[in-house]
Amino acid sequence: MLNWIKGTIKKNGHFLMVLLCLSVIVLSALWTRDHLQADVPGAPAAADQAQRLGQVTPSPQPIQWRRPAEGAVITPYSEDFVYFPALDLWQIHPAIDFLASSGDGVYALAEGRVERSQEGLILRHPNGYWSLYRGIKTWHVRENQWVQAGAYLGDAGGRIPGEGDGEHICVRLEGPEGPVDYSPRLDEKE
Repeated sequence: MLNWIKGTIKKNGHFLMVLLCLSVIVLSALWTRDHLQADVPGAPAAADQAQRLGQVTPSPQPIQWRRPAEGAVITPYSEDFVYFPALDLWQIHPAIDFLASSGDGVYALAEGRVERSQEGLILRHPNGYWSLYRGIKTWHVRENQWVQAGAYLGDAGGRIPGEGDGEHICVRLEGPEGPVDYSPRLDEKE
């Protein structure tokens, strides 16, 4: 008898394994279904629970935008090539440059968490947005600090790589889909 079992497993072992696996899956599905329905008598179906949870989950709040510097816009956002005379170079400029003398304040475009990078200060905003501030000479925020829209980040006067020297700051905003032109929001009333 033992030899017959060994021979059957040797010849048809893979079929027996498949049958065993399918049996475990079916029995698990039946057990789970019965226990989920029996756990809470009178509980709504799973679809109703998902719908209720969707109504309870808060939707993301719109971002409040603030002007990052008091100075005028000197180089607007552009996905086309812009000429930079200090570098004698044409390049794409998916950011906005603001006139800012050394020591002028730089402010958070929107609320977010502070990060440092080689290019400048980064704020990670809600909803997958982030902004990069270049040209900050002195920082007044810490790494991982959460700041509100309009918070004082630091003083202007730092060098901006790729744009030459000049008295300005460069602020770039990126969203889930890529660079964002936030210039229309600069004129909105707070």
